This record gives sequence, structure tokens and C-alpha cells, in this order.
Amino acid sequence: MSKVKGEAQNTYREGMVVWADYPFDKNDTRSVFKHTESSKERPCLVLNQEGSGVHLFKITGTERGFGAYKENEIPVKADEYNGLTKDSVIRVDNLVKVKKQDVQEILGCVDKAIMSVVKERRTVFEQEREKRQWVAEVKNSKEITDRFPGAKIYEKPNEGMSYDGEVVHKGQNNEFFALKPQKGNALMLFDAKKLPEGEKLPEKDTHARVSFHGKEMQVHPSRERTNERGHERGSRSR
Repeated sequence: MSKVKGEAQNTYREGMVVWADYPFDKNDTRSVFKHTESSKERPCLVLNQEGSGVHLFKITGTERGFGAYKENEIPVKADEYNGLTKDSVIRVDNLVKVKKQDVQEILGCVDKAIMSVVKERRTVFEQEREKRQWVAEVKNSKEITDRFPGAKIYEKPNEGMSYDGEVVHKGQNNEFFALKPQKGNALMLFDAKKLPEGEKLPEKDTHARVSFHGKEMQVHPSRERTNERGHERGSRSR
């Protein structure tokens, strides 16, 4: 990407480092600061331009360097090419859309290798955020909490194992399903995107065996478990 510096312009490209009015996230309860302003002028990294808006990552000189923050921080050394005045980190968990008029100046650009890492980490962050939303959905389901009080919820099943159990919940948009294995007090959440193309999620209240071929998920009816439950029903009816 070519190096461009100077005043604001009409077109902003991926990888540009700009000086912009960056809004604070009022819903970010993890912040140790109490913001009284609605925004702050700071260096930012352009992801893309969409219509009259620009998607920007936050660049900050404050490195958290622990826990989940570490995974969401991409170090970048200050140099003449990117226009930064001090070593900083790009926060892939802080992405906002601002109006083009909120971008005040082009400072420089990051190289393609850094931009590639930023996009990869952002994808991982979005996947992790989605899974946290799944966990919250299951935890907030009265049906689930009533049936399986105290059950541990795992949103990252071991892809080297197979799981046999009952499908007890499906995501509101069919983006995942929850399986209650035969043994233990756990609920396993499985990503629908890992199913082969065209294959649908198993129906709720059926029994299934989940296994993996590489990263692709295979779901098959669990005959053994179905028969077992059939015997149980028979014994209760006598």
C-alpha cells in the first residue's frame, strides 16, 4: 500500500493510520477509566470505508498486556512510515464506524503483514464474542436451567473427541446447538458453521453423535442412546 500523508481526504483505504475523533464505548464495563467526554482525538487504523463512514481500530500507547487484552493487542513500532510518535498497540476489540468528517489527518500506513494479523485477530475476536453470546443465551434459558441446574457450559468442544447425547437447545437463529452428553454434568455448544455445506442442525429433543473430520463437524443419529431411552420409557409405563 502506498504511503500517504497529509490532510483528510474523501477516500480512506485499509491500513491507513489516521488522526480521528474516536468515540468511547459507553458499554465497555472493563475500562478502568471513567469517561466524561463522548470521544477523544487519537491515532486510529483504517479497516475500510463504507459509504460516508470509515471503520477504525483504536490505537493506544497504553498496553494492557494481560488476559484477554493481550490477545486483542497488536504491537506496532513507531516509525516514519506509520507516522506514530511512540510505540503503540492496535486494539482489535475496539472497532467503530465514524463519519468521514471525523477523520482529521492521514499520518501514514502500517505494512501488509501487520494488517493481515489485525484482520485475523479481529476474526477470532468476533468468533469468541459470538460464543460468549451463545453461553449467555443458554444460561438465560429457564428450560435449560430447570432441567440441568449447575451444568457447566463449554463453547469450545475438543475437536479430537466425539460426543453422544441429547440435543437440548438450538440457537435462536440456528447458529448453534447444545448437546447434553450421556455422562457428566456438562452442556456442549457446537457451531453450525462447522457442518458440511447444506447440512442442517439436528432437531431438538433428538439424540445425536457429534464427531469431527479435521475442522468439519459430522452429526449422526445416536441409535444406541435412542434405544436406551426407549427402554426407560417402557419401564416407566409398566
